Amino acid sequence: MGSPERRHLLIIASQCDAMQPPLSRLEEAATALDLALRTHGECEPGLADDRSLLCGTFPAADINAHVEDAAVRAAKQGALLVLALLGHGFTRGSDPRLHYMGKESRPDRTIGACDVRKLVLDIASHPGIAGAIVIIDTCMASGGAPDLGALAAQQPPGGAQLAMMMGSAADQEGYDLVFTRSLAKILESGVPGANEHLTFGDLKPLLEEQVRSQDLSHLGWDSARRAGALWLARMASPL
Repeated sequence: MGSPERRHLLIIASQCDAMQPPLSRLEEAATALDLALRTHGECEPGLADDRSLLCGTFPAADINAHVEDAAVRAAKQGALLVLALLGHGFTRGSDPRLHYMGKESRPDRTIGACDVRKLVLDIASHPGIAGAIVIIDTCMASGGAPDLGALAAQQPPGGAQLAMMMGSAADQEGYDLVFTRSLAKILESGVPGANEHLTFGDLKPLLEEQVRSQDLSHLGWDSARRAGALWLARMASPL
């Protein structure tokens, strides 16, 4: 398992002015995940200015632009893109789509928020990208999973690879970034008995032991004509 492509990382951890008080552990969680993925995930910065982590309060338009910039850069270099969205998210009524909240977002309207399914489809189907790994830690996180039929229709020649892990169900709140903090801790400490390359399937049992208040989910899509499943981190043995 495993493949030699370059691996780019972009973590976006945005507060939202309408959601008070601010998320007190957002920066802690984002920084820990950034370190773990740069070290054990062998990731390099996803943005041209050598940033892999954006933590603060960002307008939705800026978030979309940063994701697009990272996707374009990864495609130019034939790299895999690891994207993490941490912070606030919401769905509206019977619409299961997850919207990621930026500076001006409000939970009663989708304008001013990021359509996560569209973001995921856009990066996973971007010509030239070697694959996309997406981590979502928000409320209603599983609402960010795209329609796989749409991915099949949009995928570029040669197919696409996508792996996602989401820290809460589509109708469930997330608390204190516990999913991200637990994931970073596991990546740093190792997984007893696991293979050298850790997939979301390898990580989920340990994560479920530590994140008991939320229902985790993961999905994968692989129609690419290349060897090797998508892996999140390399760890030959526990530290």
